[in-house]
Amino acid sequence: MKKRYYYTKLMEIIENGHKEYKAKAAEYAKLKQEREEGHFSMDYLQKVILPEMSRIKSKLDDIQWNTKKAIAELTNEQKKAISALDRLNAEELTADAELLKGGYPLKVADLEGIIERNAGNRTMEQLVLRYAEEHGLPLGLIYERAEEEAKTYDAINYAADTVVKWYKDDECYTNVLNSAFGDGSAVKAFIDSEE
Repeated sequence: MKKRYYYTKLMEIIENGHKEYKAKAAEYAKLKQEREEGHFSMDYLQKVILPEMSRIKSKLDDIQWNTKKAIAELTNEQKKAISALDRLNAEELTADAELLKGGYPLKVADLEGIIERNAGNRTMEQLVLRYAEEHGLPLGLIYERAEEEAKTYDAINYAADTVVKWYKDDECYTNVLNSAFGDGSAVKAFIDSEE
């Protein structure tokens, strides 16, 4: 899946979890306030209100856990998709592959030209990178392999988990969300780097 789609789905999961959490937290706060104001008999408090507060508290924990689980599933799906991109695909071979296997003395500029002509073709990009590594040619291109990109997604997953931990405090939640995923963040720059 594309980075932008991943980011959109991630934000959707985080924000939907927060809305659900806030609704449950409001129920809990209402019961807590009524308990503190003494609106209930001790018997009713012990048999109904306290168990209901405990059930809601458990549900709040479940919301956070389920949100983190959904984030992890989305991230793992993304990592599988990018991993598949680094597998060579014979259907993506172009005439330039002949240059790489033909024993020709290729220069860095030749390899950069092959990359430019085959932009977005991960098979050809992989072949050029392998050729450059085997022949000690330093490419002046930035190319992120799937294993490196997977580490970035692991970091994004960690950041999202941290945001979810702050559901209980709206101000902190908003600050952490904006710092981790808002404009100017490293995550947003990574997502926006997709062509």
